[in-house]
Amino acid sequence: MNVKKIITLLLAALLVLSLAACGAQSTPTQAATEAPAVAETKAPAATEAPTAKEIKVGIAAPDVTHGWVAGVAYYAEKYCKENNLDYMITTSKDAASMTTALDDLVAWGATVIVSWPQWTGMETALQNIIDSGIPVVTIDCVFENCGSVLSDNVGGMTELVKYAYSMGHRKIAFAYGEDTPVTRRRISGFCRACKELGLSLPDEYLVQSMYLDPESSAAATRKLMELPDPPTCILYPDDIAHLGGKNELEKMGLSVPDDVSIVGYDGIDFCQTLRPKLTTMRQDAERMGELAAEELARAVEEGRSYIPGRHVVGGTLLPGETVKKLTP
Repeated sequence: MNVKKIITLLLAALLVLSLAACGAQSTPTQAATEAPAVAETKAPAATEAPTAKEIKVGIAAPDVTHGWVAGVAYYAEKYCKENNLDYMITTSKDAASMTTALDDLVAWGATVIVSWPQWTGMETALQNIIDSGIPVVTIDCVFENCGSVLSDNVGGMTELVKYAYSMGHRKIAFAYGEDTPVTRRRISGFCRACKELGLSLPDEYLVQSMYLDPESSAAATRKLMELPDPPTCILYPDDIAHLGGKNELEKMGLSVPDDVSIVGYDGIDFCQTLRPKLTTMRQDAERMGELAAEELARAVEEGRSYIPGRHVVGGTLLPGETVKKLTP
């Protein structure tokens, strides 16, 4: 099995579980075989691609809850065992802990690194790794001198707003997640779409919540619905977060979608089994994994002649049943 295929299998499994990020502590997780830590690593030669046994994939991801780390470890171990591939996963809560995690991956001997550098303050650590000759691909964040794969957060949010508008909604609010590059792009897409459609956007219709946190989204929902002129449609930071909003609306005696329409983001299968079926944007995790694999393989194979690529991957709108058709 070639380098690209091996990395593709691993990254596709990882990305399916990791598209909405942020959380707790820097925690290295190593499965497959107990590979000994080494003091220093050496980048693959520019003219020679490593074999499966030589590839050691380092993954520096933001920490999330709801079983994400356990799920990643399970799928990573499965693919690594099948392909005789070593890997190490680290999860981090902020720039400082992810910087330490990156150092740990280098010391472990990672030959390629995938990173979700969601926070400022990581520039030096990543640049040192890139300068050492270890190929790096960043996910959902643009960084100089390395490949990057981005979900089209601006386009996705724009499409969701325009869908709600097409269903007759003119009072659309957004409960957004923590301050990350992903969040900033989604806010830009939301505001841009509202402007293009000529919608009034009160400051109160933008409320900070948290990713994967139903309790936080519940509080944001109550804040929005207690406004003198509440929204008819609320967009949430992700599919899991929408559960808190829906529950809070029910506590207030409001039903979805008859009284209030709601929209998620990510398109996870679990929320598509609920009734009413959630309206959301499904991100193409598999394609992002393929592109990340292509970048890593190309970086290894081309060596010093490698020119980093930047890829933006669109999603698919799932209309669902949680946005009611209104007469404007």
